[in-house]
Amino acid sequence: MIRFIKPNRLLATLLALTVGTAAMGQLRYPSEAFWSDPDNINAFLGTYGVLGPVEPKISTEEQVILKELIEILKTGNKVLAIQTLIPSVTPEASAALDFTLGNLYFETGELDNAIRYYRSSLQKESDFLRAHKNLGIILVQKGQFAEAIDPLAKTITLGNPDGIIYGLLGLCFLNASDPLSAEAAYRNAIVFAPKTKDWKLGLARSLLEQQKFDESIAILDYLIKLKPDDSALWLVQANAYLGMGETKKAAANYEIVTRLGKATGESLNLLGDIYMNENMKELALEAYLGAMKLDRDQDISRPLRAAEVLTNRGALDEAQLIIDRIRENYSDISNDIDLVLLKLQARNDIGKGRHMDAIGVLEQIVEREPLDGEALILLARFYSRAEGLTEDEKEDLIAKAALIYDRAAKIRDYEARALLAHAQMLVGTGDFAGAVPLMERVMSIDPSDNKARYLQQIRNARDAL
Repeated sequence: MIRFIKPNRLLATLLALTVGTAAMGQLRYPSEAFWSDPDNINAFLGTYGVLGPVEPKISTEEQVILKELIEILKTGNKVLAIQTLIPSVTPEASAALDFTLGNLYFETGELDNAIRYYRSSLQKESDFLRAHKNLGIILVQKGQFAEAIDPLAKTITLGNPDGIIYGLLGLCFLNASDPLSAEAAYRNAIVFAPKTKDWKLGLARSLLEQQKFDESIAILDYLIKLKPDDSALWLVQANAYLGMGETKKAAANYEIVTRLGKATGESLNLLGDIYMNENMKELALEAYLGAMKLDRDQDISRPLRAAEVLTNRGALDEAQLIIDRIRENYSDISNDIDLVLLKLQARNDIGKGRHMDAIGVLEQIVEREPLDGEALILLARFYSRAEGLTEDEKEDLIAKAALIYDRAAKIRDYEARALLAHAQMLVGTGDFAGAVPLMERVMSIDPSDNKARYLQQIRNARDAL
């Protein structure tokens, strides 16, 4: 699933243009020349009511306060303007004063205080349109998407819809895991602002979240033609291709992102997974190693998973390179992770026929983790199959293996496996009588037709002696 955390750069620019409106609400140029413009001063002083019931009125006394504020703002001293206005923002004051103070706090970068006074203005005037609008936009800017939904939706309800508000609402719904509502919001945003690519990308993402892959890919094709060097578009489309099972097309997208110089550790790891799915081991290794080089701070679980994937698919040489690189790159490997690496090393040694190396690694594991049933069974199996030994040495190892199988059988999740492996070892030594009760116990725990046939064969061999 795609994570939606922050608006991208274009959206952040839109936010700055929309919210950065000084004390005048939604005006564009809060410069010193702006504060000297008579029309702007008149709008600031007395035209809050132009939108009828959705804007508060201000009293004659409050107009005097605002005139004084205007003179201060002409000097550009917003901190003094705030200090001057604060005493007048009382519970009895017009919501317009709270709103103005909220805007001034936004101008000075104090977003929490801005939010506080937008909210206090709404407590006084619940239908104050611009307070809802500014509050919603700033909450989005702070990444408080769930909280931003109500004021943005209220802005639309009060009769001031535009592309930005619908687009931001779509972003909030996406982050609230409501892709259906996000789709509706983005479609409206596109109607109001058809040239804004962010809203089309948001629509593609909302469709992707609903598994409407064909529609999402079609929109992304259009956007990619307009901006082929935008790696985000290629990555989102790759996710859509993965959703459709079109792994080769997804891989092509990830390769393009890499050639654009915009690859991430995540994109390279996904590319490696795709190549492994296609059994392209060398390409998978190249992608996995690239991810480790590019993102040295990625969580160790990701390269560890790559090593496991390679090992499971029999790509032992490739897996060994990842294991070695993990140990080189991570200095603070926890005991649990180290045990996982040791198990992978043991499996690698086994697969490469390095039995004595495997025994040494397995002995480390069981010494540190005495209840690791899988390692115990593997170690016992290697002891029982050791070659090139004298009869006495072999007998000692088989006895040692039997003790280890007994230990493993005491671990509930490994009891049946340990008993079966122990029985197989005894059959290999010709001890059919000793193997029968072990297999009978296996049948009582985990019965199957194959095991039943094997038990009968052991019984027949025992009775034939």
